[in-house]
Amino acid sequence: MVTYADGLLLLVRSNTTGKLASDANTALQILHCWGSNNKLSFNPNKTIALLVSRKHVVTKPNIFMNVKPIKITENLPNLGVTLDRKMTFSAHLNSLQLKANKVLTVFQ
Repeated sequence: MVTYADGLLLLVRSNTTGKLASDANTALQILHCWGSNNKLSFNPNKTIALLVSRKHVVTKPNIFMNVKPIKITENLPNLGVTLDRKMTFSAHLNSLQLKANKVLTVFQ
């Protein structure tokens, strides 16, 4: 687990979707209880999951925080780097290219 001023990154690894869902849900339940005990709350509506896999077709696990389903996304921005499902960084590179093109058009 890595924490930031207003965010948290929780990594869960598993070989099967069922075990992944179980481990992630357990970790999120522990996190929710810890937050409640320390007067901190986590917003499930702002919580997203990125499922990283080399497989072409992956069954999305059912992950919940405080009984609310967590959205599983294809890209996840984290500390200025956009991570993607296959860790190719293509979404990040595309974003950098768009930003560079905008800067270049200002100078033309």
